[in-house]
Amino acid sequence: MSLIGQYIPKDAKRRGILFALIAMMLFSCMAAIAKHFADHYSAFQIAFFRFFFALFPLFPLIVSSGGFDVFRTKRFFGHVWRSVVGTASLITYFYSLQHLPLADAVAVSFTNPIFITLLSMLLLKEKVGRNRWIAIVLGFIGVIIIAKPDGLNLNIGVFFGLASSLFYALAMISLRTLGGTEKVLTTTTYFTVLASLMLALPAALSWTAPPFLDLMIFILCGLLAGIGQLFLTSAYQNAPPSVISPFNYSSILWAVAIGFIVWGQIPALHVWIGSAIVIATGVYILQQNTVVKKDQQIEPL
Repeated sequence: MSLIGQYIPKDAKRRGILFALIAMMLFSCMAAIAKHFADHYSAFQIAFFRFFFALFPLFPLIVSSGGFDVFRTKRFFGHVWRSVVGTASLITYFYSLQHLPLADAVAVSFTNPIFITLLSMLLLKEKVGRNRWIAIVLGFIGVIIIAKPDGLNLNIGVFFGLASSLFYALAMISLRTLGGTEKVLTTTTYFTVLASLMLALPAALSWTAPPFLDLMIFILCGLLAGIGQLFLTSAYQNAPPSVISPFNYSSILWAVAIGFIVWGQIPALHVWIGSAIVIATGVYILQQNTVVKKDQQIEPL
């Protein structure tokens, strides 16, 4: 057994949790880079670099797994759908980062369990009881507290953040449906390749030539995203969203730390209060609601 292998849990759920924690750390660093570039490059160009350079960590794995064999799939259109909603989630998240401090944007993204619950009701025909409806309402109240609207004016970054969470929930549900037949590497490769292709044209239309240093940072952004995506895909294929999603909240710690170190940002009291409400309701929802049950087959999206 390798040195690293000694520290990887044998239990699938614990392994999924560990992978999720690592993914959140990497994605928080990626988000910081995206925010750093938000005022200088379009969201489409940033997203394109994020996906294109994320291909590089995959190359050794693809070659060792038989090259083009990685593209063998029974669920091609499932991969297309997952890529569309996953890309939409990232684009709207980048727009959110343009208008909100890093920790605030991350806090708004914590609404994804709420959307997972709502979508599981609509797509999976799962019943949502009174207590979960109350939690959903409280979760959105938490978002309003985070946003701290001035009269009827609400920061547009909050709307982009909510849209990102909605698309993210769709992506996670589709990812879980793919997990029954598709390998982790196949799912990750399709997502990265298809997203790069979809973003190539809008990125070209809004292109700004990056200097050498910016290009190096973009490469780092892609590498972090590519490795993080592998960990996240593995996490959700080792355990259901109800187990994994609560650990996504660890990203707020990284966001606060990075926001303070890089921009000197300290979340205001209302952000902490709103975040606590959103996290509490999210944890409750995820404990009460399992998107994928042991005895339930999910229909392809």
